[in-house]
Amino acid sequence: MKEELADLFLKKFKQEATLLIQSPTRINLIGEHTDYHGGLVLPAAIDFYIYFAIAKTATPVVFISDENKQEQFAYELDEDIELASLSQWRKYFFGTIKILQEKYQLGGFQLIKLGKAPVGAGVSSSAALCCGFIFALNELFSLGLDRWQMAHVAQRVEQEYVGLNCGIMDQFAVLFGESQACLRLDCSNLEYTSHTFDLIGGQFFLANSMVKHNLAQSAYNDRVSEYAELDKVPNPLRVRNPRHRHFESENKRVDAMISCLEKGCLKEAGTILNEGHLSLKDDFEVTCEETDLLQKLFVESGALGARQMGGGFGGCMLVLAKDHLLKELKEKVSIQYQKVFGLNLEYHDINIVDGVKLI
Repeated sequence: MKEELADLFLKKFKQEATLLIQSPTRINLIGEHTDYHGGLVLPAAIDFYIYFAIAKTATPVVFISDENKQEQFAYELDEDIELASLSQWRKYFFGTIKILQEKYQLGGFQLIKLGKAPVGAGVSSSAALCCGFIFALNELFSLGLDRWQMAHVAQRVEQEYVGLNCGIMDQFAVLFGESQACLRLDCSNLEYTSHTFDLIGGQFFLANSMVKHNLAQSAYNDRVSEYAELDKVPNPLRVRNPRHRHFESENKRVDAMISCLEKGCLKEAGTILNEGHLSLKDDFEVTCEETDLLQKLFVESGALGARQMGGGFGGCMLVLAKDHLLKELKEKVSIQYQKVFGLNLEYHDINIVDGVKLI
């Protein structure tokens, strides 16, 4: 990929790239829809990358080329652009630059973005895009941002320029990821611990339901508001609220999952995934008929556990299964799912990797 990226940049801009960057996406083992209410999460960075090549220019002009979309975005740094006129992918770049310009002096640059990550699948390709871009600018212009500062800039971009009232988990995972480790983050105080594990005899994989979601236009923001409203409800009433029930039970599942993984208790880890999905379905109401069916099919076909992952209403299922069952399991579920919904499942094997870095 390093050579491909460098060659693309040289061919397009007739100059060599100064920096090459890879930015991973993420899975979240358990702890869904809790980060924006100060809960516990257990993410890990994975090897679906978005790549960047960047170099300075002599003029104060930004030129960004999205090689996947075959589209460009170019403007002068002091140009006044109406946010509503920008497509969503351009808002990430524009918002990042605007926020950084509040404190830092940026110059002109040329950039290529090349993505190998599935979009709209619940692996947070948007956080990989935004964090990778911030990392690139930080390195190119020697801004001196640490990784937490980068994470907060990326979160602001989502909230202020894209319209998604997200928590900090996705940005944290993309920037702080560690090879072969999941990260327990307490979103109330941003303290985290690293937990290595080895799934001897089993593995996690992703099954893309092929149901696309746009979180900014979904019920995601509604759930954030519902959490905020819960804070005003007296405790005796709050504990009976299904949203609060999900929050409390999901936090417990995070620590239970860590214990299972560290001890190699795969069956129990699968049970936690299943319980997490049912909580998302019944208490938090962010699943859909496609992912509910997939959860059922995977478990009935021999998986240890499965749950919808990400913002909700589609995207990827995170599945845990024994190695020797993988081929038969995937084939069986694919056939049944296609019969019901006419959709072809897309499977992805995953490796847990380090966070954003230069290559």
